Amino acid sequence: MIVAPNHPALWDAVFVLAEVDHMACVLKASLMCNPILFGGATAAGFIPNEPTHKMLRQCIDTLKEGGRLLFFPEGTRTRPEHGRLNPFQGGLAVVAKNAGVPIWPVFVETNSRYLNKGWPLWHLPTEKVRLRMTVGEPLRFPEHGEAQPFIDELRQRYLLALESPTA
Repeated sequence: MIVAPNHPALWDAVFVLAEVDHMACVLKASLMCNPILFGGATAAGFIPNEPTHKMLRQCIDTLKEGGRLLFFPEGTRTRPEHGRLNPFQGGLAVVAKNAGVPIWPVFVETNSRYLNKGWPLWHLPTEKVRLRMTVGEPLRFPEHGEAQPFIDELRQRYLLALESPTA
């Protein structure tokens, strides 16, 4: 299965990985150059997002071998200029189509900009951070479907789910 959360902050991956055992994660390739992260990410079977063709192949192979995959449809943390959600990248559709596995959307909501895109790592939040994660109904790539309409439909599901304010 593919677990596909939106990506408002640096911390969301940690919370999702803590809830689902034995899951590979697609991560920013430059993080594999970080000596603190490299060993753990490699041992966990994490997949760098570049080069794209290699990332797609590794994702598909992981899923066909029965693995689980954490894949952020936005491709990066949500940018403030995009509102609640960045445009979705097409790689998720390619992986879902070729691996034949369901995508489980995870709707991540927060009241805080803590560790959002552009937030300095050393800057602590000034308010209590609230978080809500909701798992949506799984979605499969249609047998004769096309990538862009599938991605558009998936993004629309997220937008609808994220309309209500965080509790």
